[in-house]
Amino acid sequence: MSAPHVSGTIALMLEQWNLSGYDEDLNRTGNGDQVIDGPDYVNGYGLLNAKGAVDRIINGTFLEANISDISNVDVYAINISAQSSLKVTLAWYDVPGANLINDLDLKLLSPTGQTFYPWTLDPNTPAREAWRNESDHLNNVEQVYVNGSEL
Repeated sequence: MSAPHVSGTIALMLEQWNLSGYDEDLNRTGNGDQVIDGPDYVNGYGLLNAKGAVDRIINGTFLEANISDISNVDVYAINISAQSSLKVTLAWYDVPGANLINDLDLKLLSPTGQTFYPWTLDPNTPAREAWRNESDHLNNVEQVYVNGSEL
């Protein structure tokens, strides 16, 4: 029974972490007035927000779906307000090896035609901050973040 006890304790810790005003991005740094967001090679995408994930299931805002067939495009309509944000993550499993076999590309399109790309990191320059201005052809986990005020 240690696993559920530890998991429950960590869930409570995460809840208190968020209530205390801390961010889930563990390596968030500032450069003057500029805040650098996104994943990094030290902490990945940050902390898992277990309570937030469960809350999304409860309130019906969690969407999980299977990718259709190879070379197809899957389209989903998701409404967000200017006061909210949206994170969409695409993950899949490739057989271990040196090369990416299934290069799935995640991008979001706004009704006005604006394209939102996933966070991308450069393995040749791991200290470089993540960017979001092109498709990611290196990873089997991709995440697109949209702040509603960007729409």
